[in-house]
Amino acid sequence: MRTAVRREGGFMLIELLIAAAIMVVILLATLAVFDSSLHTHQRNSTQNDAQDAARTEVDRFARELRNAASPGQPTAFERAGGNDLVFTMVDPTGTSGGANVNRLRRVRYCLDTSVPTNEKLWRGVQTWTTATPPALSASSFCPDFSWNPQPVIVADHIVNSASQPIFSYDSANPANITQVSANLFVDYHPGTAPGPSTLRTTVAIRSTAQAPTASATATALGNRQVLLNGGASTDPSDQALTYTWYDGATKIGSSALLNYLAPATGTRTFTLTVANAAGLTSTTTRTVNVT
Repeated sequence: MRTAVRREGGFMLIELLIAAAIMVVILLATLAVFDSSLHTHQRNSTQNDAQDAARTEVDRFARELRNAASPGQPTAFERAGGNDLVFTMVDPTGTSGGANVNRLRRVRYCLDTSVPTNEKLWRGVQTWTTATPPALSASSFCPDFSWNPQPVIVADHIVNSASQPIFSYDSANPANITQVSANLFVDYHPGTAPGPSTLRTTVAIRSTAQAPTASATATALGNRQVLLNGGASTDPSDQALTYTWYDGATKIGSSALLNYLAPATGTRTFTLTVANAAGLTSTTTRTVNVT
């Protein structure tokens, strides 16, 4: 009877080396995928952080603009540029006071474009206790450290290009601005996917006070009678108007329609000044030959 002989052979060395090499390749591939995922996560996390910071500032910017005000002045906007905005608003903190009875403060937002791949949005605030605000600094440099307290960075990693200003307005005349838009392009890793995040907001200025427009006619009726009519005067916000008429430098009436008896015949110049509830005025003159 023959006895079966059990084979005692194992893997050859070349087979072990090949298996080890395959395991190393699989391990390296797994680590590469893990490292790529980790890198992507970190990149997305930093991008989201920069975006959240910018969004928070855009929200504050919108709240402040809704409180923009400048009683007795034609506009709350002192500077309205593409990357430089200065306006006055009601101070919600109560820091302003004293003779500053309306508790106003000045706010500036400007973009530091010195590093195009990491532009920074600065915010400055000025308060005062005097009856009139301090003069606005003539410097357009961003930031302007002559402001007290000094301005601070409120958002970074902004990549607005020269053709993509942050601020835009519905009028080139600050006195007629009723809407302000802000566009921020945020990118923590410029040049890599997925590209910049875009944050946009548009704010309607609720407390804009615009000057009225004075319009008048002067008609000679004979016997030194002159009919003065300012009824065509208008106010952009439909506020009630007050009327003041002058014959030369002499005040002669305060109604929209005035039947005036001139002291003498001849050429006379009449002036109408209209004012709205905000204290803004407009003036027009008419010359007529009184008979």
